[in-house]
Amino acid sequence: LHALIEKYVQTGSTVVTDGWRAYNGLDEKGYRHVTVNHSVGIFNDAGYSTCEIDSFWATLRRTMRSYKQVAPTNLWLFLAEVE
Repeated sequence: LHALIEKYVQTGSTVVTDGWRAYNGLDEKGYRHVTVNHSVGIFNDAGYSTCEIDSFWATLRRTMRSYKQVAPTNLWLFLAEVE
């Protein structure tokens, strides 16, 4: 998981996640890591939430159900359209 984050997320970015242990240590790799404890609420004390990304992936999954296949070369266009 960390390897993918390091590959696709610019160092210094703020990464907002839930409390899953696999995300531990991101702050030591040059990211500003903010966590949201979903058992307490959808926002943390600083007002951060994972709602936006959760909503995006839910919309993407619903949209992809109507397509049989998306070519890898066009995936970025498909994601942009859903966004």
